[in-house]
Amino acid sequence: LTSGVQAIAAGESHACALVNGGEKCWDDGGYGQTGENSNGSTPPVPVIGLGSGVQAIAAGGNQACAIVNGGVECWGQLVNSPVPVPISGLASGVWAITVRVSASTLSIAPHSGQATSKIELGCSLAILLVPR
Repeated sequence: LTSGVQAIAAGESHACALVNGGEKCWDDGGYGQTGENSNGSTPPVPVIGLGSGVQAIAAGGNQACAIVNGGVECWGQLVNSPVPVPISGLASGVWAITVRVSASTLSIAPHSGQATSKIELGCSLAILLVPR
């Protein structure tokens, strides 16, 4: 990665970069956290389906997420997928994202001024919606 890097996010054993509107990840992919449907890659590789439209990235533990055209997509251990999957109920209006490792919590803040709420997906992924 020699140019076009807009942001970097690191998890427990992987890292991702927002590069010219797309996302690339590298290193250990044992839980699918590199988003390219393999056990990882030492050189940065494009995340499947995220070649453009990526606005923000986050990584933590063995998972990663991105805001793509205002909606959230995640991959890795928490969503049990080696490729990005859309997070139900968060298809638009998201402007910031953070993956917290210790609590296995994905925190997301939408554009709207709605009240703070929490959405739980399965037993290990929670989404906290916070007004801007």
